[in-house]
Amino acid sequence: MWERKNNVEIFAGILAATLENMAFIFTEELLEEDVLAEPGKCLVVEMRFRGPHRGRVNLAVQYPLSEELARNMLGIDEEEELKEAMAHDALKEILNMACGQFLTTRFGSKPVFDLTIPEVKEMEAKSWLELSRSSGTRLLKAENWQLAASIRMEDRS
Repeated sequence: MWERKNNVEIFAGILAATLENMAFIFTEELLEEDVLAEPGKCLVVEMRFRGPHRGRVNLAVQYPLSEELARNMLGIDEEEELKEAMAHDALKEILNMACGQFLTTRFGSKPVFDLTIPEVKEMEAKSWLELSRSSGTRLLKAENWQLAASIRMEDRS
């Protein structure tokens, strides 16, 4: 099944399964024309990998979705205080798990990859729109929130 899909389709599918299994967040495809021009506060988490293949993966989300991820993953009620660092850590963990699973699914369990530590940054609306329109990105929605899963493979030069 995976052989006929390209890298971004594989990664987006793995990310969707990771969100469902780890945070009980269910996603569906989002069409480019439905992407919000003004998404409000957004976060992007990125990590790189290198080994027999090199590249980077990104996950961009509207901030309230990162809070919901953290609450679901940590079992924190709506009434309880949620620190921003918890939302960042939840995003990092989701991306780390999805990246590892992607590499194993795509290249098998024998190759060894070095992964960087995921980094979270705030994302401006302009960057959100650029990422959502790039060819290595799949757009998803989870409840009322939007997210973008992106993968870029790099040459080994």
